Amino acid sequence: MDALAQRRRSEGLPALSINWGAWSEVGMAANLDAREQRRLSSRGMRSISPAAGTQALGNLLRVGASQVAVLPIDWPILLAQFPADQPPALFAEIAAQQASQQRNQTPVAINLRTQLEAAAPQEQQPLIVGYLQQAVMQVLALPEAPAPAQQLNDLGIDSLMAVELKNRVERDIGVSLSVTVYLEGLPIQDLAAQVAAHYASTAKQDMAPIAIEQLTPDQLLAQIDQLSDDEVAALLSSMQAEQTITG
Repeated sequence: MDALAQRRRSEGLPALSINWGAWSEVGMAANLDAREQRRLSSRGMRSISPAAGTQALGNLLRVGASQVAVLPIDWPILLAQFPADQPPALFAEIAAQQASQQRNQTPVAINLRTQLEAAAPQEQQPLIVGYLQQAVMQVLALPEAPAPAQQLNDLGIDSLMAVELKNRVERDIGVSLSVTVYLEGLPIQDLAAQVAAHYASTAKQDMAPIAIEQLTPDQLLAQIDQLSDDEVAALLSSMQAEQTITG
């Protein structure tokens, strides 16, 4: 139908093809259960009321277009499902506009990465567990957040949901795991352990090496668990030498 409309327009004949989004009271989407409707809404896709659809049709019949899409979309929510630097080509221009708007906005809360960077290593996994509980609830359109021990396969995760969850984790935490990890049906707490391990590994690689003697006592206490045996031995030797000199 789209091709026919384009062909007729090229020949000077009237034609209009409308790519409609979901309607709220009629059509296939209206027959979806409450969970599926919440899932669509959580992805930023709103429904069209019959009154709004009729008005849109009347307006479009007067503009002389060949093909138009009518989709009520919450763009920040929809685009958040994709990596910020790789939006779908269809939405690339809109994604650039949204990014420009976000740069001009003042953050109102500390984001997850900031919390993870400020947290001690043993505190990072609980943060990720809480994040995954909320992310799974949103992606799977659940009425409440699942328990940490809840297995993903028992919640009904499918391949599309797994991809969406993977993209969220990559965007929000910076950890890229294979989509098969999300489809294995792991308990949320086990998935969080894998994400935390990859995050810690990446963070350790990104950290610039700091000489032990440059650490303050507070910094040393915060990082003592991350020191290798050789670093601990060097620290003890340094402390013994300092005590000998001062004594």
